[in-house]
Amino acid sequence: MATACPSLIGSQFFRTLSCGRPAGLFLVPLILMSLSCVSVSSGSVPFYDAGPVVSHDVSPDSSDRTRAMGPFFEKQTDTNGMSFMAVRPFYSRTNDLVKKRKLSEFVWPLGMIKEFQGELDWRFILAFGHNFEKANPDSRKRLWILPFLFNGTDINHEKYFAVFPIGGKVNEFLGRDKIVFALFPLYLFSSVNGVETTDVLFPFFSKTTGKDISRFRIFPFYMRSVTGDRARSESVMWPIWTSTKYDYPGSEGKGFILFPFYGHMKSTSAESWLYLPPFFRYTSGKKGKSGNFPWPLIQYSSANPEKFYIWPLWGYKDFQGIKTSFFLWPIVHSETIKDREREMNRFMILPVISYESQVVTEKNPNDSDVKENITARYFKLWPLGSYRREGDSYRFRILDLWPTKQMQGIERNWAPLWTLYSHNKVGENSEDELFWGIYHRVNKGENARNWSLFPIFSWNTDSAGCGKKEWNFLMGLFGYKRDDLLKSYRLLYFLKFNSKEKESKP
Repeated sequence: MATACPSLIGSQFFRTLSCGRPAGLFLVPLILMSLSCVSVSSGSVPFYDAGPVVSHDVSPDSSDRTRAMGPFFEKQTDTNGMSFMAVRPFYSRTNDLVKKRKLSEFVWPLGMIKEFQGELDWRFILAFGHNFEKANPDSRKRLWILPFLFNGTDINHEKYFAVFPIGGKVNEFLGRDKIVFALFPLYLFSSVNGVETTDVLFPFFSKTTGKDISRFRIFPFYMRSVTGDRARSESVMWPIWTSTKYDYPGSEGKGFILFPFYGHMKSTSAESWLYLPPFFRYTSGKKGKSGNFPWPLIQYSSANPEKFYIWPLWGYKDFQGIKTSFFLWPIVHSETIKDREREMNRFMILPVISYESQVVTEKNPNDSDVKENITARYFKLWPLGSYRREGDSYRFRILDLWPTKQMQGIERNWAPLWTLYSHNKVGENSEDELFWGIYHRVNKGENARNWSLFPIFSWNTDSAGCGKKEWNFLMGLFGYKRDDLLKSYRLLYFLKFNSKEKESKP
């Protein structure tokens, strides 16, 4: 008994649409409108492939996929609750039923609307909105049109409103619990964690109080900051004279800078001398020596971090498992991030070359063997193309016009528009596509093979069960199809002849 195998090419749907019936082509806009409004599943819509005009198939990651008008329309649904739809570059929608996440984007990055586990977040250019509990009208929320309008309710259910620079109150902004201003910079008040600051003609006159903190500023003539009896710093005619003194448990020190001539700082762990600050500095400490000779051209540190720069020609830094280096800054840059289980390597020659790999270290508990496996790799030669591999899936693309590593917003809304050729592989499934479907090749495991050169020729075969085979020339001018024991021949689009083979006796 033959196994039913849906075909990607030569379906009755496309024959009805295009075989000798030009009027059928006017159905395409209507089909696209309906596809954007209804849910498409492999059980409700037949498989068809009309190149860049319209197609419906299964992607290499087993998502049900409908595309039309080249890269401009795409819709995907997955069995795990994921769905995606895009009318590029104007609109895209991503829906994740499992994580309760919905994302709509409008001419990314101009606008977006995101729902996630009961929260609503939106943005359009410089207008922002966030509702932390969409179902609760009295919940924490904010509406900001930067830098002019601020309105919302904070975490303590206190409402605020402000029009910049006229006046008002803004809560939970710029790291502050509360900001009150009037005719900015004439008057400004802010507070954070009980510390209050009042500014008049910001930044010239300022006073801060709270707990054991006291600060006073008449800029640039005199500034003072006191933290209890633990720390005190002062400045006179900033930056000409600054001084500091502190005494914390396990750390004590004091120092000064007479700009631009000399400075000195001494603490329990190190001592520093500055000459023509900030250009020349030398530090000697318990963990090593460091200095600038002069800054930023030559920078040196023997430990915590270990660093040596001859800027902008060459330099490296090693600090807590993170190693970085550069050559002809900022053109050539490399980075290695390593911990017990994995290592991340990055290398860039801006903006042309970008490389990244992730190595996972696996240790067999029964012996001392350590294996290092590359689980992810990425390479881009901008703007010609890019390659990405993650686990058993990889993708190769030509062109790739975005100059940095792929961003999700670019992938959803822009990248398909300039991708002339792509090769995708997920497990045993693979796909090649040139010019948005003019050439299309699909392998589904070991059994199914499909390829087409629109509109000249298409061919597909499936060896599962009793087998299936089909080919078409000029979308039905000549065609052949065999499904199990049934054979059919097509001639001049509308002539069709069927025959059936006799079953062989056991």
